[in-house]
Amino acid sequence: MVGWMATTFLALVLVRLLFRGLYLVPYVVDMNPGFILIPLAGMYFGPAGVLGVVLATPVGDALCGMWGSLTPVRMLAFGLTALLAERLWYGHQEEEGPEADAWMARHGRARILLIGLPVCLCTSGWLALAGAMLRLYPFAYLFCLHFLSTLVFYLLFAPAAHALIRHEWAPNFGTWRTVMANVITPGSRPFLGDVLIWSGGMAAAVVGLLASGLGYGIWPLPIPHLGLRAGIWVWIPVGLALLVQWVGLCWRDRGLPKVKARDGRFDGLYIPPLEKR
Repeated sequence: MVGWMATTFLALVLVRLLFRGLYLVPYVVDMNPGFILIPLAGMYFGPAGVLGVVLATPVGDALCGMWGSLTPVRMLAFGLTALLAERLWYGHQEEEGPEADAWMARHGRARILLIGLPVCLCTSGWLALAGAMLRLYPFAYLFCLHFLSTLVFYLLFAPAAHALIRHEWAPNFGTWRTVMANVITPGSRPFLGDVLIWSGGMAAAVVGLLASGLGYGIWPLPIPHLGLRAGIWVWIPVGLALLVQWVGLCWRDRGLPKVKARDGRFDGLYIPPLEKR
């Protein structure tokens, strides 16, 4: 687990350094294709990946000259993004074995692409909300810029990165689920959790943009001039919508895939005997 955390940490920091100095909004939104590694770290490395993402964020900010008031928010947003991706990925995971591999071969790429929308909404929503509350830039401008950039990077590179990890990394080093020798079964498949995750992210985007445009006359375009900002009637609904997404994330814990022992009993975490490890 420590190795996966270190791998996530080093990969994220190195990719950010490769694109150091490239900004969409100077010192607020950087051009970071390495964003795609954040949800993938959550999917394949689990809690170790989430922790690696959280630790890599302030180090990357410091090395790239972006350390500031948004750094704690980036840590929160990126950590939640990795956790959300892990929950969506494993919330409907099939049992291990040839059938699961065949199912993943047919539907894995589609699942990766579908997960991209809520994770990009989550990250962009939190960062844009924080930027607006700190009076840096209006919510509508920051949200659209960050969302479109991360979504483009995700759609372009995430499927290939996922295939590389699944076919090259996982067979040799395993994932955080397989290293414990557990067999994952579908669990209760909480549909409501999925609805809350998706609707919370979409609501934050739609409500934030409409409240900013209709209430304050601030739309994503034209580019806003310095000092132009919206107020609490954007902050409050966006914050509530993002909390709905968080509720959906926590709700999924009630129906996470169960861990099945080799004798077929569902009685918690299965730890194989020492001689079989």
